[in-house]
Amino acid sequence: MLERRAVVRETDMPELMQSHAMELAYQALDSHEASDRQSIAHYIKQKFDEAWDCVAGNVFGSCITPLCGSYVLFRVEICWSF
Repeated sequence: MLERRAVVRETDMPELMQSHAMELAYQALDSHEASDRQSIAHYIKQKFDEAWDCVAGNVFGSCITPLCGSYVLFRVEICWSF
C-alpha cells in the first residue's frame, strides 16, 4: 500500500490552512503524474485562489516575500507499507 506523509520544513500558516494545502497536494498527486510538476502546481493554485503562488518540484529555488500567515514549505514523502 502506498502512503503519503507531508513534512513541513517552514511555515507561518495556520494549521487548518496547512492541512488544506497538504490535502490538495495529495489530491494533485492522485490526479497527475508525479513528474508533471507544472500540472500539480496548477491544480493546487486553482483550488486555493488565483492570487496564490504555488511551486512544485524536487529541485528549485525561490525568492518570495509572502504575506504573513500565508507561507508553507513542505515535501510529500511517498513510501510503501506492508
